[in-house]
Amino acid sequence: NYTSPLFLGLLMPIILRRKIKIGLFFGVLIGFIGVFFILKPTFDNQSYFAGVMGLISGLGAAMAYLFVTQLGQLKEPSLRTIFYFTLVSTICSGIIMLFGEVNSITYKAMFILFGLGVSATIAQIAITKAYRIGNTLGNAGLSYLTIIFSTIIGIIFLDEFIDWQTSLGISLIIISGICASKK
Repeated sequence: NYTSPLFLGLLMPIILRRKIKIGLFFGVLIGFIGVFFILKPTFDNQSYFAGVMGLISGLGAAMAYLFVTQLGQLKEPSLRTIFYFTLVSTICSGIIMLFGEVNSITYKAMFILFGLGVSATIAQIAITKAYRIGNTLGNAGLSYLTIIFSTIIGIIFLDEFIDWQTSLGISLIIISGICASKK
């Protein structure tokens, strides 16, 4: 799924008619290599389908970021974009739920779901605004920082251990973020 910045760099010249600074694209590529070192994917026969789905997900995310950027250029209000994104996502998820097993929700789970919904809404507003007015590929490159934050949370709360590959990956992502933040 973290291939979306790479797809974004490849599609921006085609869809948005923008020239990409080669240094920025290489910064994003360095971040992707850092993600590779942290996640340490395996390539056995059973993971090919999941890998292809991840690539398709990355392409889909890149297309969504490009469309949000285009909507921003057309002065479309961010809240309207978020409303329709949420509406379509809710309808599609509801349809998929019809074919699966539905479990009852406990009060504790309801509070957790409410907290997730509020934080996801705030995050969606922020990311939509960032792609609307900011540097599209730079924003995508900075998205790799989520892996560093989740690694830190794993160390603090789950007593996870960082090996040399993870340390190298974190370093590459930080370098990528520095490259992506320079215009």
